Amino acid sequence: YRETGFLTEAIEEFERAAALDPRFPRVHYYLGLTYLLRDGAARLGDAAAEFRVELAANPEEYLANYYLGVVYTIERKWDAAAGFLEKAARLRPDSPDPFFYLGQALQGVERYPEAAEAFRKAIALSPSVAHNDYQVSNAHYRLGQVLLKLGREEEGRRQLERSAELTAARFRKDDGKSRALP
Repeated sequence: YRETGFLTEAIEEFERAAALDPRFPRVHYYLGLTYLLRDGAARLGDAAAEFRVELAANPEEYLANYYLGVVYTIERKWDAAAGFLEKAARLRPDSPDPFFYLGQALQGVERYPEAAEAFRKAIALSPSVAHNDYQVSNAHYRLGQVLLKLGREEEGRRQLERSAELTAARFRKDDGKSRALP
């Protein structure tokens, strides 16, 4: 149901599955994710609760660690976010996504050297500039901000310029696509 957009039905089925076996791998993760897909930010608390239940049963579950870290990042609970995102990054060190959100969490608690490292990893690991809705451009921007906080002004300005270049290129590409439409 979730994959085909029947989110209410998917929630009902995940709830049934969780009632049958509360420790079934990923059932609480999928339930939390489906809350977010259907209701967005209004269900952050419910999704976080499901991710925590998932992690109680399966502490090494990458997706539950990652999404709980993302939820806490959205809520600006930086310390909590950092712990889950650090674990997610350890579980999947080749994925740029936990490093991107980890950088934000570390930036939020003013751990700037570590934030810079996380943003650099997110940039280096991204398969393309279009990855995850152009997350790379945002990572360059945030890296630039962090470097400025560290007093590395020239390097920070270069990162901000790179972000602006990527953003401009994205808009040119999007504009070209819209002009091609009748």
